[in-house]
Amino acid sequence: MIKAYIEAKYDFRAHIIYITGKEGVRIADV
Repeated sequence: MIKAYIEAKYDFRAHIIYITGKEGVRIADV
């Protein structure tokens, strides 16, 4: 399963950080 949570600490834009078991962490702009 992929967990996604909104992380808005680094910028005023909200970022979605996807955590997967194998691929690690991916950050996508919203």
